Amino acid sequence: MYKVIIADDESSVTELLERLIDWEQLGLVIAGTASNGYEALGMCEKENADIAVLDIRMPGITGLELAAMLREKRSDRQVIILSGYADFEYARQAIASGVAGYCLKPVDKAEMTKCLMKAVRVLDSRSGSGERDILEYLESGDEEGAADILREAGIDPGKIYTAVYASDERMSGRRGAEDGYLAISLGRGITGMLSGRPVTDERFSDIRDHCRGIGLCSGPVSAGGLNGRLNECVCLCLQYFSEGKGKIFTALPEDSEAECAMAGVRDCIARKKWLRLVSELRLLKDPANREHFSVRSAVRLCNQIYTCELFRNEPEDYYVYGILDLAGRFESFDDMIDCLVRDIDAVLSASSPEETNTNATFFALLQYVDEHYREEMNLSDLSEHLHINPNYVSQLFRKETGVTLGSYVTGKRIADAKELLLTTKKSVADVAEESGFNDYFYFMKTFKKHVGMTPGRYRSSGGET
Repeated sequence: MYKVIIADDESSVTELLERLIDWEQLGLVIAGTASNGYEALGMCEKENADIAVLDIRMPGITGLELAAMLREKRSDRQVIILSGYADFEYARQAIASGVAGYCLKPVDKAEMTKCLMKAVRVLDSRSGSGERDILEYLESGDEEGAADILREAGIDPGKIYTAVYASDERMSGRRGAEDGYLAISLGRGITGMLSGRPVTDERFSDIRDHCRGIGLCSGPVSAGGLNGRLNECVCLCLQYFSEGKGKIFTALPEDSEAECAMAGVRDCIARKKWLRLVSELRLLKDPANREHFSVRSAVRLCNQIYTCELFRNEPEDYYVYGILDLAGRFESFDDMIDCLVRDIDAVLSASSPEETNTNATFFALLQYVDEHYREEMNLSDLSEHLHINPNYVSQLFRKETGVTLGSYVTGKRIADAKELLLTTKKSVADVAEESGFNDYFYFMKTFKKHVGMTPGRYRSSGGET
C-alpha cells in the first residue's frame, strides 16, 4: 500500500480527511498528519511517503514551496494541494509545480478520491506495479501490455491454452508463475483460465462439482487472438444451457441444424400465425430438437421472436444482447421457450389498460427499477411484481419517460460504472459485474458506445471525455 501524509494547520481538516476517504479501498494508508510545513517535510522524509496532501497556506513553509521540495527529493512523489481560495493563480501555480490534484475547501469526497486515484495510477505506472486487466490491454490494442501479464504468470504470450467455466462460486483470481495459469473474470459467475500448457479434464477435478458448464478449446493461441478464443470458449461453456449442467464441452452443434429446426418458427412469423407460433416453439423443447441449438442459435431464436411484428412496439426491452445475457435471463433452453410462449400470450391477450391510477403505477414501476437495476431484470419480473401486463410495462415506461426501459436501465448502469472506475481500484470486470452487466464483452462495447472510450481509458483520463 502507498503511504500518505496529510498536512494542514486546521486539525478539523486532517480529521475530516481521515474519516471521509476509504483509504484502504484505494490501496492507501495514512502514515501521519502534520500541522505545518516543517513538520510535514520531516514526516515525509521519515516515512518515505508516496503521496502528500498539503494545505496551500501553512505556517513555516507553504504548500507550494513544500511540494517543490518534496518532488526534488523524490521525483515520483505525488502531491495534492488543498486551498480555501478559489483563485486561478493558486491553481496555475499548483499545476506548474506538477501536483497530482488541486482541491478546494470544504473538501468534496468525490473530488478528493479522484485526485488520489490519479496519484495512485501515476505511482503504479512508474513502479510497474499496476495490475491492469489483461482484457483492457487487448481491447486497447496493447498486446505487449497483455504479454507482460502473461509472462508474469509463467505463460508464453505466443502459446496460450484457454478454458472457461461457469460457477455459482467466485473462483477467479490471479495466479503466479509457479502455478502456470491466470484466472480472469469474464462476467457474473464466468471465469476464463489462461494456461501455459494444455488444459485437460483433470485440471477441473476439484471444482467440477461446482460448475454449471466447462468449455475447452483445443490448441494454443497467441495474445493477438486471445479475445476471439475466449469468446469461443464462453460459447462452449454455456452449452449447458441446451444440453444440461455439469459437463465439459469441446464442440458446438452446427448452426445449419438449428436453422432447420427453426424453419417452422420463421414460417409462422412471416405469415403472422401467432397461435401456431406458440405450438412450433413448444415442439423445440423435444430433446431431439433442443440439442441442435448452440447458445448462439438460441439467441437468434429469441431475437427472431422479439423483433417480429408482434413485438414491434417495444423490441428493445425484450431484445437479448448476447449469450451471457441469455444465460443470465433464462435458466435453460426449456425455460427460455416457456418465457417466449408466456410473452407471446401476454401480447396477444393485452387489452387497453385503464388510465386510472397510471401515475401511481408508474411511480411504483420507477421505484422498483431504480432499486433493482443492478440485478438481472426483465419484463416478466416487473409485470409479476406490479401485477400488470408485460406489454403495458413497456408502453407506460416509454410514455412517461420518453425512453425505453432497456435504455433507462443501461444508462443507470453506465453511470454506476463510471463512478466505480473513478473512485475504486476494482478491475474492469468487477466494475462491470457490480454495475449490473453480466457480460464483460457487452459491457466494453456498451461503455465505449455511450462514453466514447474504453473503461480503462476513461479511468486513466480521470473522467475527462
